[in-house]
Amino acid sequence: MHVVAILEKRVLHWYVYLPTLGCGSAVPEPGGAQATAVTLVSAVTGLPEADVLVSLRHTHVADTLLPTPPSDVEVRHSDGTWRAARHVGWLRPRDGSWKPLVAYTADGAQWERAVHASHFREPARESAEIPLPRTGRVEVDVAGV
Repeated sequence: MHVVAILEKRVLHWYVYLPTLGCGSAVPEPGGAQATAVTLVSAVTGLPEADVLVSLRHTHVADTLLPTPPSDVEVRHSDGTWRAARHVGWLRPRDGSWKPLVAYTADGAQWERAVHASHFREPARESAEIPLPRTGRVEVDVAGV
């Protein structure tokens, strides 16, 4: 599992936040943020730590927007349907958490808004079709070779 962790320096300590899981923790020093984030993801999801990959993003306490390279995601619109969207950044509301900032089209309008982590997901990946083994007898004409 791959998740993004946001690391920031607060007044008395460093803090790592996992926006897609909606949780965070204080860390004693920035060097321990990666290990703390992996432990948090493992505790929340039940996955073994070896299966967790964390990308660490640094920010400052005064930042309210953390831009990211745009990526394809799905977002739940206000009518409850999932729509194709572009994840363009992380936005910090007043409560200090971070929410995904997405842009998409719905009902003839262009939307750009911060959504709750439960309304945001990676797009469903279509698995490649596995070729079936050949059945029956295959004959090759080798006359003249």
